[in-house]
Amino acid sequence: MKNTTTNNSDIARKSIKRNLIKQGIQMELSYNNPYEMIPVLINEKSFEVEFVKSNGKVRFMECEFESLRYIDQGIMTVLDTAKNAFRSINFKTITKIVIGNHVFEVKPKMKKIIYVGNRKLKQYALIESYLDTDVTILHSWDYKELVELYLELIWVVEADLNAIRALFENGCNIDFYTIKSVIDGDLEFFEDCTLSEVAKNELFTKNIPTPDNFDTSYSDYKFQESDLEPYYATTSYGVIQYNSI
Repeated sequence: MKNTTTNNSDIARKSIKRNLIKQGIQMELSYNNPYEMIPVLINEKSFEVEFVKSNGKVRFMECEFESLRYIDQGIMTVLDTAKNAFRSINFKTITKIVIGNHVFEVKPKMKKIIYVGNRKLKQYALIESYLDTDVTILHSWDYKELVELYLELIWVVEADLNAIRALFENGCNIDFYTIKSVIDGDLEFFEDCTLSEVAKNELFTKNIPTPDNFDTSYSDYKFQESDLEPYYATTSYGVIQYNSI
């Protein structure tokens, strides 16, 4: 078995590398053998790898480092956390390693591991650029949620994009379900309107509760902004419904 212990200079270099990762600074790390990242992976609770199977297909796996038993043969034994089963991965077939949200591309022929950045921050920036509005609240979302949202957004027409922008501008607690409800039309949006206009002209299609619980289909009740405020809000894009009724 190959010796995976590191000397003081190696430890110092890995410490610097971790600090760079945390700061999200792009870097390039050279290595002299395929085992250089083993100490890092062993210390991680979990990580992800992309590798090429013997049939040529690319596979992505979420895993935990399990054993050094076959490491001298270039084999990394891991626990596939999705299937709760042990797997063997040949180091030579690995093309990408993800630690947290930090992505490394493995270039065996170049003898390099290249840090390409934080995938969550990149996905966040992609959504912010696509919507062209402040989406700060999405910082609390995880990577998979951001990907799912982006895949929804790329099919949305401009009018619905304005509805989503209005939702973000309103600053309410936004989750994927709320955004999807806006896209699907379950939450209403009135472009270039004020809440006063929506109330006065009863543009809404929902049954808004009244203070007297009147059945408005049989009364002359005049809706006020205050009746709509628990459910609708005025933004620079128009009036957005942010709560179900």
